Amino acid sequence: DSFMKCCATFGKVLSPVQAHKLKLKGVKRLIFGYDPDALGMMKKMGRMYTNNFDVSAIWMGNENIDLGASSRKAILNAFSHSQPYSAFRRNLVFNKLNG
Repeated sequence: DSFMKCCATFGKVLSPVQAHKLKLKGVKRLIFGYDPDALGMMKKMGRMYTNNFDVSAIWMGNENIDLGASSRKAILNAFSHSQPYSAFRRNLVFNKLNG
């Protein structure tokens, strides 16, 4: 099907049981987006699920504000610029080395 299936966690963890349930429902893509202070957890979740899902990431870190404090426009912009997890990790390393 071509419609979007959405799921949100309240917290930082997507458990293996939750991921399995998403897989059973036909979810193929996960987009992780965490607040700037939770970058480590976003990297961990991305690594955990890359083999079972098409994993992408959004990052509000450039603005250094939490998703909950972001404007609708900023969040939609972040989602429209989500990137595959592998590119997200590469860009983080590049930015740390050059930033």
